[in-house]
Amino acid sequence: ATLAVAGFLRIPLNSVTCMLAALAIGIGVDDAVHLVTFAREQWLTTRDPTRAMLETLRVKGSPIVFTSILLIGVFGLFGLTSFPPAIQFGVLTALAFALTLPSVLCVLPALVLRLMTHRDRQTDRGRHGTSPVPS
Repeated sequence: ATLAVAGFLRIPLNSVTCMLAALAIGIGVDDAVHLVTFAREQWLTTRDPTRAMLETLRVKGSPIVFTSILLIGVFGLFGLTSFPPAIQFGVLTALAFALTLPSVLCVLPALVLRLMTHRDRQTDRGRHGTSPVPS
């Protein structure tokens, strides 16, 4: 999405602005791994998908928000420089982090919760002697 915004604003892709995709994906994946790993641990402990996700968001949500806001601010400061590639890199990277945050805190938990709920249903069917796949 960030590169689409760059194209819309006619910001040229160069060696500096191309790095932002890798950086943003790296940070996004890091946040996602922390969230999914903790959610899985909670789910295995509680066997309650909703409770596991609520606990995950309670424990991991604030650090994810804090680090994202910090990174948005730090990279946003590049916008104060006089070197156009640095301005473009900083502003676009800050935008990428801003777009990643709701994905990690809203979309990803919804998907993980759905997966945990689906797996619980399959496990319950297996315990009660019914096949998870209709015959």
